[in-house]
Amino acid sequence: MDKELKGMTIDYGKVQALHLTSVSTQTINQDETPNESFEIKYRKLLEQYEKLEKENQDLTTEIKCLKAKNKKKIIKYKKIKQCANVLDLDINLLKQCKGDSSTITCRNVTRELFPDAAERASKTISTIENTKVTAIVGMYKI
Repeated sequence: MDKELKGMTIDYGKVQALHLTSVSTQTINQDETPNESFEIKYRKLLEQYEKLEKENQDLTTEIKCLKAKNKKKIIKYKKIKQCANVLDLDINLLKQCKGDSSTITCRNVTRELFPDAAERASKTISTIENTKVTAIVGMYKI
């Protein structure tokens, strides 16, 4: 073991121990001992760890929020896509039909579904297929 210590330098912050021969010689600052230096480093590392753990918790919470928002967007997109498939209309066209109120939304979707004014005037809710009526109503709920 003595042979391993020859020429080895150990750094303890301000404290530095030099092993020159088989008998070790230490140069120590008067105001700090190796144990105090270790405690200071330990406290600093503990503070850094606590700070990183808090950041990790904040990021985890943020990720959960983003996932929840994305799930809502995905569900909304799927509903619009389903309505578009039932009505045989483009998804972007249906998104443009979205109005401030349910009445405006339903009228806009009906206009796109039946572009001819005479045909639209002759249609009543009872003459339109139930699946299409459900899709139109579903659009304003989205």
